[in-house]
Amino acid sequence: MINTALVVRQKGVSQVYSDLPVLSQYAKDWIHLLENTSSQRIHQRAIHSTFGQVEVNFPTKLGPVSIRLMLSRPAVLSEWVARVLQLTIDGHEDMALKEISLATMRFKAKQEFSKLEDDLASFDLKALPDIVLVALLRNTFSVRSQISCWNPLIAQTERILQERERDSRSLLRGLKSYS
Repeated sequence: MINTALVVRQKGVSQVYSDLPVLSQYAKDWIHLLENTSSQRIHQRAIHSTFGQVEVNFPTKLGPVSIRLMLSRPAVLSEWVARVLQLTIDGHEDMALKEISLATMRFKAKQEFSKLEDDLASFDLKALPDIVLVALLRNTFSVRSQISCWNPLIAQTERILQERERDSRSLLRGLKSYS
């Protein structure tokens, strides 16, 4: 089953469409159309890509519309991701950190950045302890320019840490510049 939802928000009211077989392609087609349009009717569109979702905002004659595509997580997790998740569930964060370090080192050595990106996107970040969240960022910092989900990953990690009432500035020191 596709774990995708299309949210169309207009004038503060949201319509959510999910669990439709053609939903994912429909939403992607809309986003592609909006990205490539030069129409005067659709202007000042804003495309936001965050960890696990893409949102397009654009004005229409009826008012502003927002389309959000929630990207589905892969049905089968890669071996190292599953190990990290199991180790954190079992309370072995130190072993999870070692697994993250070894796996990211292998991806960097082989320059398999798209595979690393897919694996990073498969994590349920809210389920991870603080130390594991930060380790994912620190171990991928040197290749962040090759991983398109890295900036959304750090943004979502910062939000999660703030929700947990942690000092995100201290934990993310060196990874993000604060003004």
